[in-house]
Amino acid sequence: GPGQLDAPEDVAAEGEGESLRIFVCDTGNARVQRFNRAGIHELTIDGTAAGGAPLREPRSLVALPAGGLAVLEPDAVRVFASDGDAAGSFGQFRNARRISRSWHGGGVTVADPASRTVHLMGLSGLIVRDMPLPGTSDLALILPGTRGGILVLADPTQADLRGALLREDAPEDTAVRVTQ
Repeated sequence: GPGQLDAPEDVAAEGEGESLRIFVCDTGNARVQRFNRAGIHELTIDGTAAGGAPLREPRSLVALPAGGLAVLEPDAVRVFASDGDAAGSFGQFRNARRISRSWHGGGVTVADPASRTVHLMGLSGLIVRDMPLPGTSDLALILPGTRGGILVLADPTQADLRGALLREDAPEDTAVRVTQ
C-alpha cells in the first residue's frame, strides 16, 4: 500500500526547507513513492497516469534541476513531473543499473554494465558522450569541476572506486583512462 516499500533501491530529494520532497525508487512494487519532509506519503508514481505504460523494474532515479525526476528502467529513462505526470522517455540500454545527474547541461549519466558503457546524456536523450565502463561497475557519478569533472565509478564485485578526469570540451571519441 501507500508508504510501504519492497526492495527500495534508490532515493532522491527535491526542494528544500518546508517544500522538501523525498522520492523513493520502490523497485519491488514497480513504482516511485513521494514523501514529504515529515515522512508522510504524498504520491505514488507507477507510470500509468494518463494511460501510460506501467514502470518496469525501476532501479534508480534523480531529481532534475528544473523539477521533476528521471527514473531508470533496465532499458530506458522515463521522465516525470513532480506531480507524477509522464513527461517523456529516452535511451536504449541493455541492462542499465544506475542514473546520476551530470554536469553537462543538467543531463544525466547512465551506467549500463551489460553494454560495458557509461552514457553521458542530455535530458532530450541525446548522447553527449559514451565511454567504456571498466570491470563490473554499476554506478557512475559525475563530480563537477570548472572545466569538466571527475567520473567516479563504483565496482561492487571488487569493492572499489575508480575515477577518470573529464574535460567538457573533449571530442566524443576521446579515450578516457580510468585509474585506481
